[in-house]
Amino acid sequence: MKIYTLAFIVCFIPSTICAQMFSVRNVENKPSESNTYLRIGAGVSNFSYSGTSTSILPVNRLDFDNNSLSIQFESNVLELGVNFANSLVKLEDQTFLNFYLYYNNSILFSKNKSFQFGIPLRIGTDLVSVTKEGSRDKFSQNSLSVGAGLLLSLRIKDKIIFSNKFIPNYGFSSSSGGFFGGSNFSLTGKSRLNFINLIGNKNLSVGYDYKNSSYNITDHNFDYDLKAHLITIAISL
Repeated sequence: MKIYTLAFIVCFIPSTICAQMFSVRNVENKPSESNTYLRIGAGVSNFSYSGTSTSILPVNRLDFDNNSLSIQFESNVLELGVNFANSLVKLEDQTFLNFYLYYNNSILFSKNKSFQFGIPLRIGTDLVSVTKEGSRDKFSQNSLSVGAGLLLSLRIKDKIIFSNKFIPNYGFSSSSGGFFGGSNFSLTGKSRLNFINLIGNKNLSVGYDYKNSSYNITDHNFDYDLKAHLITIAISL
């Protein structure tokens, strides 16, 4: 019995190794279509008071309109990123930070490789913080929201993918200390132009991001609107 077993191992191992080596070569030579990207960007962010309170003094207002920078990790399922502005982009005496984490899924009505459309679904969280030197007020809200929108994607000759995604979101917001909160409505949009295997087996992506987020807070001194327009560039991982 041991002889037969040994003979089987001797015969089987070389063929297995060869098959694995062949498989590895195929994987190495197969073009990459990774949907995971590391993205950087720059644009303009605007933060403006939208409330009706007359008690807020102009010196305490946190409004700004300034350039901002962005770093993002992006896949079909997960979006993790930060948009920020400070003295680095000449936002004097103020700091702005928007950190977000989104979990995405999609319902596709067309699974044709050349053209797809459907409904993107999202649950996510946003942290927005704005401070200003000399102001007694600080805006710091953490929102949890859900949304559904529209997704369109067009593939051209397995070399270029152009996609658009727009999602309205609604959720609840609370301050970092939990002292007051309210509701948050936002509209986010993303356009992507992906060049497949442009640099070896790496994809290059150019994008545009839009965000319009409105906070309706119990303390109306903190009713602000955040708008952002970003141009981004990314490479696949």
